[in-house]
Amino acid sequence: MNALRHGKDGGVIGVAVREDGDRAWVDVWDRGRGIDKRDLPYIFDPFYTRGRSREDARQSSGLGLAIVKHLVEKQQGTVTASSVPWKRTTVSFSLRRMTEEEETGMER
Repeated sequence: MNALRHGKDGGVIGVAVREDGDRAWVDVWDRGRGIDKRDLPYIFDPFYTRGRSREDARQSSGLGLAIVKHLVEKQQGTVTASSVPWKRTTVSFSLRRMTEEEETGMER
């Protein structure tokens, strides 16, 4: 939702899935105006709405990324964000991949 709301002005939004060892990563990215480097450390804090969202007609509650972080960390995952304005802003999360034994057990 954030990429659609804040990144659409860059004209390109993408989603990628990749593997890294025992982790699966999902990257959501856009080429919009980005996240100010002063705001980046706080975007996963509950109720943080500095910068861009205050300028939008529909101000957000600042809960979305905080909820994402909480749910991903409950699954022993990681959430990261990086931003180079007008080039690429990426929010990524990782989750542990299932082992072959776990997959086989699910088939039963």
